[in-house]
Amino acid sequence: MIRAGFPKRDGIVEVRGMGLMIGVELARPCGELVRQALDAGLVLNVTADNVVRMLPPLVMNEAEAREVLARLLPLLEAFLEKRAAA
Repeated sequence: MIRAGFPKRDGIVEVRGMGLMIGVELARPCGELVRQALDAGLVLNVTADNVVRMLPPLVMNEAEAREVLARLLPLLEAFLEKRAAA
């Protein structure tokens, strides 16, 4: 399992990857994150109803990866907090 900057947090089951393909398994369905990510300038998809899958380009550099995390982590936090507050 890899963590790659993702926080240890309730609601995140596992972060895994092979090469640049990264999957973030959440504890609940997360299809709504696809639209939220597009609004934040990110393209990702959701597989198996609860796995956020990212396939960055092979030419991605470290600064670009940090930018992706800076946009993605707040989306995940808000998504997970929304359920915790309910």
